[in-house]
Amino acid sequence: MVIQRLQNLYLFVSAVLLLFFAFINSVIVEIGAKTVSFSCIKMSVMPDGGETFIPISIVLVALSVILSVLAIAKYKDLKVQKSVTLRSMLCVVALVVYIFINVSVVAEAHSVTAFKPTFAICMPLLAFVLQIMAVRGIKSDRKLLRESDHIR
Repeated sequence: MVIQRLQNLYLFVSAVLLLFFAFINSVIVEIGAKTVSFSCIKMSVMPDGGETFIPISIVLVALSVILSVLAIAKYKDLKVQKSVTLRSMLCVVALVVYIFINVSVVAEAHSVTAFKPTFAICMPLLAFVLQIMAVRGIKSDRKLLRESDHIR
């Protein structure tokens, strides 16, 4: 019996994508002559001047990456690995919702002339898809183990 540990690869790639996402601007909003760029670390050049930091998105990315790495480390206990992966998925969903809310709040408060999402906005979505694939891999491994125990 060979257990496919592809879910560990999916979780690793997911963690790497989220790490890259933390340092890249994900959305650029033009408000008149000024530009507001959103990233996980900060929201820079606000229309009223200065920079505003967004610590919640940093925490969500860090938590999701830590949970993905923890899920990789728990490869021997598939039930725990699945539980940790589902929590990491919840963090990614919360991150996407939080960024969407921040962009929509700025768009409502000021007259937006242009809204430009960058390629980085796809990274959390791709990480989420990879985590779904990891959960499916965990389910198939658990099924394979149950079937092998049933045969004995």
